[in-house]
Amino acid sequence: MIDALFQCPYILLKNRYCDGKEQINAKKSSFHKVLGFIVDKDIQIFSDVYRIAIKLRHHSSVENMPVKYYAHPAFGDIALKKNKLSKGLRIIIRNTNSITVTFPWHLTYNDAIRFVKEKEIWISENLGKIDKIVGNRIFLPNQPFNTFAHELVFQKIDKGNPFIKVDRSFITIFYNEEDMLHTAAVQTHIQQAIEKVLRTEALKYLAPRTDFFADKFGLKYKSISVKKMKTRWGSCSSTGRLNFNIHLMRLPVHLIDYVILHELSHLKHHNHGPNFWKFLDELAGSSSKKLSVEMKKYRTTIY
Repeated sequence: MIDALFQCPYILLKNRYCDGKEQINAKKSSFHKVLGFIVDKDIQIFSDVYRIAIKLRHHSSVENMPVKYYAHPAFGDIALKKNKLSKGLRIIIRNTNSITVTFPWHLTYNDAIRFVKEKEIWISENLGKIDKIVGNRIFLPNQPFNTFAHELVFQKIDKGNPFIKVDRSFITIFYNEEDMLHTAAVQTHIQQAIEKVLRTEALKYLAPRTDFFADKFGLKYKSISVKKMKTRWGSCSSTGRLNFNIHLMRLPVHLIDYVILHELSHLKHHNHGPNFWKFLDELAGSSSKKLSVEMKKYRTTIY
């Protein structure tokens, strides 16, 4: 399309000022030569078209500038990427093997390299953070994740920094560029939002459900609390205090019920002996061992 803007003035000139026998060579030198013989009005029109075409061609070449790589002695290859939309230098760390520097077209690649050297400490610190996240899980578009009552969704916006909104059914991550989602800071915010939702759901669901089973089977506990646990789904103290992991809210309902009944059974039997499993079978309908095996498919952490 840009090349067509260069050709358009010659075609118009040929139609208006040639008798059919004369030929106008469609080259810039001939174009400027012809412009000297036409009226000022036409000069203005055609020069405007030419100037716009030059500008568009320039920006097109900038947008498609190749990515160069800087071999950093500690961090490995760092991609240096010019972007006509960039307003300043920015470092994006997707994972320990992918570091990109984006910068405005008017800056040089050497400017980007100097920026990397100035930010070496920052890069090193954030590589440590992202390494912990990459070792487990990163939340990205097209990777389904659900809690008991919420779905994690991603929605692209035209500009601005990523932000999170939670309503009754969705945890929505608003983002501009997907590269930003790979940063440690954004992933940390997503994790915190998920944990907040899990805690809220656990408080609303687990206490009433526990009361239902306690009343049904004539069991009494002293208190109930929900918290983030690294290795256990729940616990029951010798004084009857029940604790449940907020990550129960990621499990199917029948497994949530199993954990509640498991901890309630400890009110009668404070160990995992035969009497405990016999009593739990009575509460769970003779399927406690099977449910215990099914629980092993799930982890108490997700990142």
